[in-house]
Amino acid sequence: MRYRTYCTDHGPYTQSRLHFAPAGVRPLCGSTNPIVTSPIRLTRCLHCQSSGRPVGGQGGLGELEILAFIATYKTTSLSGGKESNSAPAIKNNSNDNLIIGELNEELAVEEKWKRKPSPYRESDAPAGAGQILVRTKAVSLNYRDKLVIEDKYPLPISYPLVPGSDLAGEVVAVGSGVSRFKTGDQVISHFRPKWLRGVPSHEELRENLGGPLPGVLAEYVLLSEQGALAYPDYLTPAEASTLPVALVTAWVALFTLGNLKPGETVLLQGSGGVSLFALQLAVAHGARVLVTSTSPGKVARLKQLGAAEVIDASVNPAWDEVVLRLTDGRGADHILDVIGGGAVPRSIEAAAWRGHIALIGIMDRPATTISIPNVMVKNLRLQGVSHGSRADMEESLAFAEKHRIPPVIDARYTFDAVPDALDHLDRGPFGKVVVEIN
Repeated sequence: MRYRTYCTDHGPYTQSRLHFAPAGVRPLCGSTNPIVTSPIRLTRCLHCQSSGRPVGGQGGLGELEILAFIATYKTTSLSGGKESNSAPAIKNNSNDNLIIGELNEELAVEEKWKRKPSPYRESDAPAGAGQILVRTKAVSLNYRDKLVIEDKYPLPISYPLVPGSDLAGEVVAVGSGVSRFKTGDQVISHFRPKWLRGVPSHEELRENLGGPLPGVLAEYVLLSEQGALAYPDYLTPAEASTLPVALVTAWVALFTLGNLKPGETVLLQGSGGVSLFALQLAVAHGARVLVTSTSPGKVARLKQLGAAEVIDASVNPAWDEVVLRLTDGRGADHILDVIGGGAVPRSIEAAAWRGHIALIGIMDRPATTISIPNVMVKNLRLQGVSHGSRADMEESLAFAEKHRIPPVIDARYTFDAVPDALDHLDRGPFGKVVVEIN
């Protein structure tokens, strides 16, 4: 899999060099249009860099080159509407954002750009009112990031887009009116930066980092001060970067919505980030945890984290029956279904009377068929979970700090190896995959 980006003078290239600039600033290497309206600008390729084209400014942030990865999308030829060996067009949409296409790993420019240098001015403030500029130290990846990058996310996404939502870094500049943070503070991002507490509005649900909002897979990122939180000081930046989506999703499923009580039985699937955080949270709260896994080699590691029983789904495909045996026919009080698709009917069978099933993932497929009578007879509650508010995040961080819960990182990659890190997600990591940046 190749991830391509675009320079207005020199066409496509694999690794993008970006400049930080406020909305409307024109690219340094030639376009007459402001080409990205997000805080991270696609501006200049490695050829421009090697040719000595000036960056502008006299020092400080004005001379920063910001590395980021831009997600593209597959498209079809403009002639005939069918996929062919011809390259797709690259054009401007109504918002003057570049639309980048990828087909057969080849790109071509059909619209010519005129050179009109417009150097970045250092007087352009790097952080606006209510914003903080964060120097990224680590970004953890989620399965959602792969769906966005591969244009498989079930909700509309506009491309090009900087992917990623889970950041840990250091505040290096603050805008006017910022009161929650100061320069030097260590922070993590909040996936839904506008959802602070209570029932969210449609806008608060829609505005997510990494789609549709610009993501965090870049060396420097602008965040709203409301969309960032301090993290416990017992964690490293890499560990802290794993918290924003996985920890909060597990917390909301078990506590905010599930009202987990000590002594109850929790059933988890696999060993991804959400499942492992849920395992650690539930064990810390005194629950009994069962885990299904298709990897026999992970059994011992799951038990080290506190799993009471691990069900090998590779030899027990009817794992719901095993759950019933292990609970003397009662079933699990809480089930976090991160697989979706064909796993959901089995989760229903494995649930206890008035059990709570949190529907979290669609790794299998986004649709399935269930038996409504089974849900009715057991008085089950099937509930979608897709993260939480900042208040939920604050509660989960306080719990994690109290119990010194250690995030599990399966692998760490450099920024240049982001495609390899994304491929690692396909192999089924034990915990989180982290990209270390600065």
